[in-house]
Amino acid sequence: MRLEDTEGPESCAMPPSGKQARPMTGPSHPSISRQSPWRLLGRALLLRCPNCGVGGLFTGFFQIKERCPNCGMLLERGESDYFLGAYTVNLIAVEILLALAFLVVMLVTWPNPPWDALQYGGVGLSILGAVFCYPFAKTTWLAVDLIFRPPHREDFITRVK
Repeated sequence: MRLEDTEGPESCAMPPSGKQARPMTGPSHPSISRQSPWRLLGRALLLRCPNCGVGGLFTGFFQIKERCPNCGMLLERGESDYFLGAYTVNLIAVEILLALAFLVVMLVTWPNPPWDALQYGGVGLSILGAVFCYPFAKTTWLAVDLIFRPPHREDFITRVK
């Protein structure tokens, strides 16, 4: 059997219903399209919807809307603990900021670095950094999720609570 013989809709496995699976011909929603990971991450770092690029995703500094006001994509895609990944992104970002600040202060003040200021300033910087980076971490996590799980039609359907 040649590779050409196995490609196409004829080679699709039969689903449990017994009907032939139809090949995907394109997105079934106008807002569904595969986008560049860099575009998704760039939009997220600007606090915009990674899918369509429109802002206004937050109702407050810590509260994200249920859906994008432009494309209608569900921002919490699936699980109730969806944004646990955002907490990880936030922690990583704050740790990088803290390490860079520590390194800069060490290089500028060497050979007598202010150890007490570094210790107490590090605590303050980590708290302020965690608060400041939180909305960016949420949109960045959404972009990372969209890179690995592109949007589907279900992400745009209104769910009944």
